[in-house]
This record gives sequence, C-alpha cells and structure tokens, in this order.
Amino acid sequence: MYFVASYIAGILTYNYFTKASLTVILALAFLVSSYFYFKSNKKKFLIYYILFLFGLVNFGIRTETPILGEHSIKAKVVKVLDKGFVLKVNKFPLSKKVLIKSYEDLDIEKGDFVSLSGDFEKAEDAYNFKSFSYKKYLLGQGILSICRKPKIEYIKRQGSFVGAMPLRIKNTLFGDYNRYMSTSSAEILEGLILSEKSSIENLNAYRQVGLGHILSISGFHIGILYLFLFGIFRFIDLDKKICKLMALILVIFYCWMIDFPPGALRACLMLIFTDLAFFVKGQYSTRDGLFISLFIILIFAPYQLFNISLLLSYFGVGGIIYLGNRLVNVYGGSYIKNDFLILLGVNISIFPIQALSFASYNIFSIPINLILTPLYSLAIIVAYIASLFSVISLPIRPLYECLDYYLRMCNFLVNGLNNYLNFSLNLRQLGILSIFAYVFLFLLISRLIKIPNLNRKIYTCIIIYFALLLGIYSLEAYRSYGALKLSFIYVGQGDACLINYRGKNFLVDTGGCEDENYNPGEIYLKKVLEREGVRTIDGVFISHFDADHVEGIKDIWDRFKIKRVFMHSYPTKSPYLKKIIKRGLKTISLKDGQVLKSDDLEFKVLYDGSKASNENASSLILMVNLNGFKILFTGDSDKESEKFYNGEETTILKVAHHGSNTSTSQEFLEKVRPKIAVISCGYKNSYGHPSELVLANLKNENVKTFVTAYDGEIKMTYRNGRLRIDRALPKNKISIYDYYKDFLIMLVLTSIAAFLVLDYRRRDELQRDL
Repeated sequence: MYFVASYIAGILTYNYFTKASLTVILALAFLVSSYFYFKSNKKKFLIYYILFLFGLVNFGIRTETPILGEHSIKAKVVKVLDKGFVLKVNKFPLSKKVLIKSYEDLDIEKGDFVSLSGDFEKAEDAYNFKSFSYKKYLLGQGILSICRKPKIEYIKRQGSFVGAMPLRIKNTLFGDYNRYMSTSSAEILEGLILSEKSSIENLNAYRQVGLGHILSISGFHIGILYLFLFGIFRFIDLDKKICKLMALILVIFYCWMIDFPPGALRACLMLIFTDLAFFVKGQYSTRDGLFISLFIILIFAPYQLFNISLLLSYFGVGGIIYLGNRLVNVYGGSYIKNDFLILLGVNISIFPIQALSFASYNIFSIPINLILTPLYSLAIIVAYIASLFSVISLPIRPLYECLDYYLRMCNFLVNGLNNYLNFSLNLRQLGILSIFAYVFLFLLISRLIKIPNLNRKIYTCIIIYFALLLGIYSLEAYRSYGALKLSFIYVGQGDACLINYRGKNFLVDTGGCEDENYNPGEIYLKKVLEREGVRTIDGVFISHFDADHVEGIKDIWDRFKIKRVFMHSYPTKSPYLKKIIKRGLKTISLKDGQVLKSDDLEFKVLYDGSKASNENASSLILMVNLNGFKILFTGDSDKESEKFYNGEETTILKVAHHGSNTSTSQEFLEKVRPKIAVISCGYKNSYGHPSELVLANLKNENVKTFVTAYDGEIKMTYRNGRLRIDRALPKNKISIYDYYKDFLIMLVLTSIAAFLVLDYRRRDELQRDL
C-alpha cells in the first residue's frame, strides 16, 4: 500500500505543482527519507523516495510531450467515435494517442491504418469553475492532442484475422440485439455487455438514481461472467484447474474485445492474481491484489490516475474490503442487512470521487441499488447466455424477446424511481478539504477507523477539531448569503450570467446555438447551475431572441423551476418565444424606466427595445443595482440603441455583442465610465470577437477587461463594499509559494492538533513511568 502511495504521490506532485515548487518538494522529500533511513536503518524509506521519483518522472515523460503543430502521420485506429476516431501514433518518443475530430461520413473501423495531416493542439481545460474538463477527460484516456480539421489521405483496412475478430463479434452482437429487441432494450444491452453507453437515451436517469455503475463494465460484470463460464465447464465435468484456466482466458479475450474498460481491467488483473495463487498453491490477499493491479496499470498508463471510472472502481472495491466487511463484522445480521452495510461501505468510499466529479448524489441510491442490482444481475447472466449463442451464429429469438420484456420492465422502474425518488444532494459546492473532513469525521464517530494508542479523550478532541473545522466552512457559507454573486458563464459564442443574492437566483440570457448537434445550455449552463445548488430560477431576463442568447433555456427548464421570463418590448415572431410560451412559462414584457426589486437589489430597464429597427438593436438594456454597485447588461445592442442610453454610470459593463465593433463606441464608454468590462465570446470563434477596436476603446478608458474566451467563467463577489474577482482560466499549476489560503490554515491547525496529541501522549507516558 505505501509503495503504491509513494508512486501516486509522485504523479500528483508533477501534475499539480510548478517546476520551481518541484525543486523544494524533492529536497524536502529527500531530507525526510534520509532522516528515517538513517534513524531506523531500514531501506524502505529509500524505496519510497525512489518510487516517488519514478512516478514523477514517468508521468512527466508521458504527458509533457504531446504532438502539437502541423504534422503528417500514419497510425492505427484504436477507437471509433460518433464524430471522429482515436489514433495511436508510434513514431514519437513513446506511443501517443491523438483524437481526430471529423464530421464527415467516414467508413473507418477499429484496427484500420489511416494517413492524414493537420494541425494538432491541446484539448481545452474546463472553462467554468468545477465543471467538466475535456482536457482531464482525454488525459484519463491517454489522449494528449486533438486534430479538428484533418486532411485524410487514405485508409487501409485491418488485415489480421485475429485483430479483426473483436470487431466482427461486436458487429454480430449489435445486429442481433437490434434485430430481436426494442431500441431501448438494445441500447441497455449494448451498455451492459459491450460497454457502449453513448446511445442510451435515458443514461442520465440511471446516473441520477445511482445505477450508472450497472452500465459500466466492472468487477461486478466480470465476476458474473467468470463464475458463469466456470460453472459451465464444471458442469461438463472438467478438472477444476482447467475450468479456471479456460474461464480466465475467455474473460481476458472478452475484456480485450471491449477495449479493457478501467473497471474490467482491474477485475481481470485481480482474477489473474487469484488464479495464479491457486495454481501455484500460494497465499493471496485481496488487498495486495488491489494495490498490485493499480500499480501495474499506473506504471504503463500513469494518466489513468485521472480516469474517473478507474477511481470509482478502486475506491468501490476498497470500500468493500476496508469498510463494508468491517461494518458487517460490527453491525451485521441478516442477508439483506449485510448487503445494505456492504453498499454503505462502498458509497462512503466513493463519496469523495462523486462529490468532486459529478453534480449530485441521490440519498436513496443505496436502497435503490438493493432493489435493482439483483434484477440486473439476472439480466446480465441471461444476456451473456444469449450473446454466447449469437457468437456461434445460433441466436435464440425467444430468449432475446424475454430479455427485451425484462429490460423494458427494469427501464420502467428506473424511470419511475428517477421521477419519484430523485432526492439529490448538490455536491459541487463542496471543496476537497470539506469532503474528506466529512468522511473522516463519520469514520471516527462510527469507530470504523482507529488510531492506535489514543484513548477516548484524544478521540473526542479530534472529533471536536473536525467539527469546528466544518463549522468554520459552514460559517463562511452563511456569510456569503448576504453577498451579491455574479457568474459570467462561458457558454461558447453566447451570453449567460447568473446573479445570486440572498437565496434568489436570476439569469441574464441563457446562451445557445442554432446547431442541433451542439448544446451549450446542456454542456455549460446547466452544469454551472447545478454546481451553485440552484433549484429555482426566480427570473430569466432575455435581452433578445437570437439563438446565442435564448436557445439554452430549453436545456434547463426540465431541471430547474423557472418562475418568470422577462423580455424586451420589441414585436417579435421568434420560434424561441413560441416554445417558451408553449412550455407554459410566464412571460413579462418590460418597459422603459420599469424597476423590479428583490430585497434591496434593483433591476432597472434603461431601454426596452421598442424603438429598434432590427433584432440586435432591440436588445434589452438592463441596470442591476445594489446600493450603488451597478452592473450594466447590454445584450447585442449596437450603436443605434446606444443613442437611447441615458448616460447613467456603471461599475461593471457587460460589453455588447461579444465585443463586436458594431457597438461599444468611445462616446458610449465616456457616458458609462465603467471600471470593469466583461466580454462573452467563444474560444477561437469564427467572427473574430472581440474586436481590436473595442479592446482599444476599453484600454483608452482604463477599463479592466475580462474575456470569457481567455479567462473562462468570471465570478464576482460583492460584499460590504468590496469586490472579489476570480477567473476559471488560465489553470496554472500551483506554486508552493502562493498556495491556497485555506490549505495553509488547515495545515497550521492540523499541525497544532498533532502537536497537542503527541504532547499529551508524552505526558501520559511520563506519568505512567513515574
């Protein structure tokens, strides 16, 4: 365990710290290792240090040399996606994976060789705080570069019969699933058996009720398959060793066929260790197998440490081994109670990963798993039987029809539970320190972990300490209740701003896009609202009805309660307005001079768009005011509508039309006199926004300017006359010299607590000696 932890520490150190900080960390690590080495005269501390260095260097070599710039490459297709494919390139130092984005209808299969040229670049990081990071997602799969507009020269088909076999088998199964079953059941079966989840229509419902793991091939599936195959071979009276060996070989082939998903790879390695120990009659520990398998994976693919599926798999199994079994030993009884305790152990263990990676956690996920996991276990067994007959070209239609009916029933249950038992805790607001403090406090109180040689008084002190720590964080959350919080959200080439004050939430525009294949509202806006714990939106202000300002509302009206939609007074026949009215949302047309209030927060209409000659010029001009702190929203106003502005000064200007030169003239800025400006536009957008002229005008007026394309989400917090501004980008590695204030405070408090505990023990030992 400690050897693996040392290696992982090296990976994390390289990923999160700057090169300058690494020098200090390496020196400290060497001094600590040397101290323990000479003091205890044991070599293990030196081994820890070597493994730490190995993890640091191995991760650095594999991730710091991406393919960038113009290149012509010839490589093998290792994965085919809906809108592209992944290549494994071997001509660079170490093999590299690259993602090729293509919207052409290409006849490409896994195993083909492709020759292409194009411009390769790094993936984008998360543009919004605590949101999905495409860069980390791809890194978890070993993909370091993207080519978005490839020039494909030729495609050579896979020639090897063995290499093409997995694809042939998968195509056979795909065909039989869709031939004999309904679409919804076929999609579920493709996830259950072939690890293909992208086409599952109600995938989100499974995740919401805590059953997402069922559709990810993991130890659960591999265990069922292995026992099923072993049982078949034993039934035909083969020797036990031969049964195990044949079952293991088939399981390895199956994992190869489905591209070794992280959970399946972990289970496959642990099965190999188990059977190997059986064959040589050696001792085997599940705990050792868990850490050895993780070490092997991270040696060859250290970036897998950032693969959420891998983390959930290992934390889940760790929860069974370290917590679930202990809970059963302490509180166990009936079969159902034991299963509940095992699931509780798993959920406690994976809670930090869920909290840091996903939007919510369903409080009913444990009982839901107790009910539905056995049902899906039966479905998986029957599905493997049906699939086996399909592979040998003897599909059993009645078996598929029965399975279809059964899966539709399970699907109905999942949808029903999602509708009536979807009581989710929002976890995105929690920081990593708070999450681990909650978990550690629970484990201490429940006595599931014990610190040796500490009596009840010390346990009580530690519990009180962590309770106070959580209290400090809770007090900070309470203090922020009275602050005005603005989130200028990155929604690509569009506008969206979330305003929160005293528990009320307002949106000014919702982003959006006319392209039906691209949903900024789903990708960006919805995630931010979930992160902020929003359940009700008290008002949505739509500046005008261009898609990039309004289309995103359709992606949030199912998830959040929208009380009112405020709009301009310009006569419009927009299809988006028709959809809003058809949805049953209350719409209110605003008038010049109209003032809306929420406590002491004012929304004043400075221009209602009624005099405009076009849609952009009709943009609502809205002033948000909190005791003299003002934010001016201008939509896509042009120089025509700027003339109607009354000259009221503002603190923050939301620059019109994404920074286009059709607005934000020098004369307008002289009237408004903003101190801060925010421009919302998409990264590498085709319009050339923001305009150099607008940026020059803002600079001439000494306006501090933020652009979402470069800064990502811009969060502003105004409290007691003070304004704090945070940017989601650039995500620089952490410097040891300016590390997070909260971490340093916690480090000091922890050190003081540790000193008090050790001092208490020293005094206690002295008294006993006397």
